[in-house]
Amino acid sequence: MIPIEILKNVKRILTHGGSCPDGIASALVLHDCLPDAEIVFCQYGSAALAAIEARDGDLFCDFSPPLDRVGEWLPPNVTGTIVLDHHDTVKSVTEGLGG
Repeated sequence: MIPIEILKNVKRILTHGGSCPDGIASALVLHDCLPDAEIVFCQYGSAALAAIEARDGDLFCDFSPPLDRVGEWLPPNVTGTIVLDHHDTVKSVTEGLGG
């Protein structure tokens, strides 16, 4: 379970967008719970994702940071990163960011 103190610090929700119903639906649910958080839709391999800068309070939903950039979302670079991703292909990323 994620402590409420960490959830209260979420400032931006990064989600898998485009034609991905999982990403869109989970972003809607999260937005309902975290109405002040900015929502950013992006896709792997896109210019938009390449341009994203890691920030404190980022929450990835149905999506993970790119494998080659995971370190940007770890302390001491930023704090409070949350990754909610059910895909087996990124299990090492989610475990590295706190499971």
